[in-house]
Amino acid sequence: MAITSIGYDGPITEPGLASLLPNSGGMQWGVIGAGDWAVTPHPSTAQALNIAPGVGWGPGVIDTSNAIETIQCDPISLGQTRWDLIAMRRNWQPAGGQSRFVAVKGTSAKGLPGKAVAPTPLSNTQRQVFPGIVEDQPLALVQWTGGQSQPTAVVDLRLWGANGGMVAKSDLVLTYLDRVGSTVTIEGDVWQCTLGANDTMAWTKSTRLGRIPLLGAGSTLVGGVPPQGTDFLVQAGTVAQQSDPNGYARLTYPTPFPNGVLTVQITPGDTSTDRAWWNAPMSYGIAGGWAPVGDRNDFVYGLMTMNPGGGIRLWGNQWHRINWLAIGW
Repeated sequence: MAITSIGYDGPITEPGLASLLPNSGGMQWGVIGAGDWAVTPHPSTAQALNIAPGVGWGPGVIDTSNAIETIQCDPISLGQTRWDLIAMRRNWQPAGGQSRFVAVKGTSAKGLPGKAVAPTPLSNTQRQVFPGIVEDQPLALVQWTGGQSQPTAVVDLRLWGANGGMVAKSDLVLTYLDRVGSTVTIEGDVWQCTLGANDTMAWTKSTRLGRIPLLGAGSTLVGGVPPQGTDFLVQAGTVAQQSDPNGYARLTYPTPFPNGVLTVQITPGDTSTDRAWWNAPMSYGIAGGWAPVGDRNDFVYGLMTMNPGGGIRLWGNQWHRINWLAIGW
């Protein structure tokens, strides 16, 4: 296995510069491909991990590894747990520079190891944060449990980015991204690093892709009480369909709601509504009365019409159109 680097001592070719500047010049750390430098358990060696080949970068240096690299972590005693950081360590101090994968030994607390107070290129217990001297690019946080030869958890800490945006898989990346103005999308959440009180750095969640915040939420159709701070999902549409012989019709959501449904609203969708209307999503559920019917996947409503002599009745086998809007989470 070999790692080739561009950006340390020595001349840089035109192709090298064309690779270095758009990547390491655009964000502090990153990898190019979806599988580049992915960290996975070694299939047979205890407390060992495989790092996939690929291309990644840090401040001023871009590295290419051409084969799987196996990295060994320290043993762990029975009854203990430990979170180790797997990183690409760049060392500018030796002539020509050096890039290598390392395991930085952590503690039982789920989080990145503490920062070193001085550059220590050979340390395996402190995270190096000295660009241009020695620095660690986080790739994964791995949990080891005593008595287990394989990791019990692997948290992906890689970053991807180009043309003004970053993407990550875990919000733990926010603990090492520390530049105001950074923006990263993590599983649909868009986070921005801003200046908070007294000009201190603060991460704020600015947008939830595909979701909306509500000022408040009351009783729900299904799912119980939404958790505090829930961002809600909205689905809507129009559909033409026929009621069944009993006057009921069912609408299935294009996408099932993951947790519950706050409310469903339906209105007539035909150009003429003088003979029929649609009540709230209901079906005959209790003798002598109406009970709401709906779940995370669909809802049922009754199609009703006026009797010639007065009163209302369910309208079976009738084609009709409804407009509908559902809010869930």
